[in-house]
Amino acid sequence: MSESRSERKTERVPVLMSPSDVKKIDEVRFATRATSRAEVIRRLIQKGIEAVSLAS
Repeated sequence: MSESRSERKTERVPVLMSPSDVKKIDEVRFATRATSRAEVIRRLIQKGIEAVSLAS
Protein backbone atom coordinates (compact mmCIF):
# COMPACT_ATOMS: atom_id res chain seq x y z
CA MET A 1 0.00 0.00 0.00
CA SER A 2 1.48 3.37 0.90
CA GLU A 3 3.49 4.90 3.67
CA SER A 4 0.28 6.17 5.29
CA ARG A 5 -0.18 2.93 7.27
CA SER A 6 2.94 3.62 9.34
CA GLU A 7 2.48 7.38 9.39
CA ARG A 8 0.94 8.88 12.56
CA LYS A 9 -2.66 9.94 12.16
CA THR A 10 -2.74 13.53 13.36
CA GLU A 11 -5.15 15.19 10.93
CA ARG A 12 -8.90 15.17 11.59
CA VAL A 13 -11.32 15.39 8.65
CA PRO A 14 -14.97 15.66 9.73
CA VAL A 15 -17.37 14.14 7.20
CA LEU A 16 -21.16 13.95 7.18
CA MET A 17 -22.56 10.74 5.74
CA SER A 18 -25.99 9.36 5.03
CA PRO A 19 -27.28 6.61 7.32
CA SER A 20 -27.21 4.16 4.40
CA ASP A 21 -23.51 4.86 3.75
CA VAL A 22 -22.71 4.39 7.44
CA LYS A 23 -24.58 1.09 7.36
CA LYS A 24 -22.48 -0.05 4.37
CA ILE A 25 -19.29 0.98 6.18
CA ASP A 26 -20.39 -1.01 9.23
CA GLU A 27 -21.09 -4.02 7.00
CA VAL A 28 -17.57 -3.78 5.55
CA ARG A 29 -16.16 -3.32 9.06
CA PHE A 30 -17.72 -6.51 10.36
CA ALA A 31 -17.01 -8.49 7.18
CA THR A 32 -13.32 -7.55 7.29
CA ARG A 33 -13.04 -7.53 11.09
CA ALA A 34 -11.69 -3.98 11.00
CA THR A 35 -11.11 -2.38 14.37
CA SER A 36 -13.20 0.73 13.73
CA ARG A 37 -15.29 2.69 11.25
CA ALA A 38 -12.37 5.08 10.91
CA GLU A 39 -10.09 2.23 9.82
CA VAL A 40 -12.59 1.11 7.16
CA ILE A 41 -13.00 4.67 5.89
CA ARG A 42 -9.20 5.12 5.70
CA ARG A 43 -8.84 1.84 3.79
CA LEU A 44 -11.60 2.76 1.33
CA ILE A 45 -10.14 6.21 0.76
CA GLN A 46 -6.68 4.71 0.19
CA LYS A 47 -8.10 2.25 -2.36
CA GLY A 48 -9.84 5.12 -4.14
CA ILE A 49 -6.65 7.19 -4.21
CA GLU A 50 -4.69 4.23 -5.59
CA ALA A 51 -7.35 3.61 -8.26
CA VAL A 52 -7.22 7.23 -9.39
CA SER A 53 -3.42 7.21 -9.35
CA LEU A 54 -3.31 4.08 -11.52
CA ALA A 55 -5.79 5.57 -13.98
CA SER A 56 -3.70 8.72 -14.47
